[in-house]
Amino acid sequence: MGKRKDFTGNLIRISILEKEIEYAKSQLQPHDTGHIHTAISWLEHRIRELKGLKEEDEIDYADGYSNEWRKI
Repeated sequence: MGKRKDFTGNLIRISILEKEIEYAKSQLQPHDTGHIHTAISWLEHRIRELKGLKEEDEIDYADGYSNEWRKI
């Protein structure tokens, strides 16, 4: 069955992770939030794994943020 044997479960996981990323992005400040940046990066990595994407592939978010948060 391969990587996608639990497709419905992966969709649920992805949805939850995207909501967590959205919340984490709302907590970013100009200073002293490096740990939040790290957490966001790890969560994005996990979404890429679940979607079967490569590391350089951008994730499309329903909220339209994509990687814009990195410009803060």
